Amino acid sequence: MSVVKIDGIEYALDVLSDDAKGQIASIQVVDRCLNETKEQIAILQTARAAYAAALKNILESSNLASFEAPDANTPDGDLAN
Repeated sequence: MSVVKIDGIEYALDVLSDDAKGQIASIQVVDRCLNETKEQIAILQTARAAYAAALKNILESSNLASFEAPDANTPDGDLAN
């Protein structure tokens, strides 16, 4: 017998309505999508950090004078963070 726990209460799947089973299936799909999205966010954050580090190395080795005004393309003007 398969059991599902909802809000701390266990229910036997075989006694649930088809509508309830459909809702459970939809929740499972959404949970999988959320987990995939979290993984994608982690990948993108890692890539962004690598690009920012590479940019920092390029700028430090180029001996360019810094300019303190924020970049209009980013909310805080800081691409490296």
